[in-house]
Amino acid sequence: GNGPIESGEGWKHRGMGLKQLTGKDNHKRCGDALGVDFVASPELLLEPKWAALSAGWFWSANKLDVFADNDDIKGQTVKINGGTIGLADREARYKACLASMD
Repeated sequence: GNGPIESGEGWKHRGMGLKQLTGKDNHKRCGDALGVDFVASPELLLEPKWAALSAGWFWSANKLDVFADNDDIKGQTVKINGGTIGLADREARYKACLASMD
């Protein structure tokens, strides 16, 4: 959703916020939902309030609760990243978190 390389939009709309919201299209959709212009001012996603709200928006917009409710780390990883890079690490960290709650 970014313009050509020369536009600088790739860098301008790099991952920001708690969820590392990336790309002009995501910044626009999130901003529209939250009533903030993240396209013109993506640096707002670095502020705690907008960082947290953008993560909540991303979770909701992508229906990630379905994966979380089913302990589907692989499905959630694919939904978020489009692939499974880092999956083994995520699964290990998830198991460690669960074990710490026993």
